[in-house]
Amino acid sequence: MNLVLTEQPIPHLRIVSLNNPARLNALGMEMVGLLHHTLDELAESDCRVVILTGAGRGFCSGLDLSEPAVAPSARDRNGPAAGMRTQEFVASLVPKLVGVTRAAI
Repeated sequence: MNLVLTEQPIPHLRIVSLNNPARLNALGMEMVGLLHHTLDELAESDCRVVILTGAGRGFCSGLDLSEPAVAPSARDRNGPAAGMRTQEFVASLVPKLVGVTRAAI
């Protein structure tokens, strides 16, 4: 299953959908990584507007606690250092999302 879907209904607009409705689109590290990849691609495109949505009945229930929350950059770390790297990995999605539309201006 593709955890992140992208549609372009009209020029310059992308709809990015979190696609794990069974978990209410909870953010696992795989989904966060795919969001980073998608936003990186959109920053290089003609996209000016991004609509971020979720499949099913919920937008996003938060961090997926059913799996270990360890960012790729934190796999070689333990304790607080791993936690900080993971928090940075998730939190950096917000400025990246803002940057997509600013890059097009």
